Amino acid sequence: MPDASGSSVPRPGLVTTPLTQAYWQAASEGRLLLQRCLDCGQAQHYPRSLCAKCWSRQVESFDGSGRGRIVTFTDITMPGHPAWLEEAPYTIAIIELEEGPRLLARVDPPTAVTVGDLVRLANPDRDGIHRFEVIREG
Repeated sequence: MPDASGSSVPRPGLVTTPLTQAYWQAASEGRLLLQRCLDCGQAQHYPRSLCAKCWSRQVESFDGSGRGRIVTFTDITMPGHPAWLEEAPYTIAIIELEEGPRLLARVDPPTAVTVGDLVRLANPDRDGIHRFEVIREG
């Protein structure tokens, strides 16, 4: 049966595991949950059972600032999945967070992004996935 986009291909959804459950819950509440290693202090994004730097299992979650800077981006005009056709064009960027980790996320407004732009966490999309918005200075 077709969805709202007219596609009979199901829209990909979130994959929730015991390790990611708190992360996705925070995202649905408009928060960005990061992790910090209690041994080396490294901050990391996405939830893992160990530190990506020193491999310690002593990691804790914390709320990130939700602020960062665009490292690189691409404007999507032809989505790879039919369920996102109605949302095109949109912009996907690699964002370096103030805390250090980088993540891939959608940025608004679409097609109005440049490398180096400051961004902040915005309301999650309809699937509960993080979105960011450009901060215009001035």
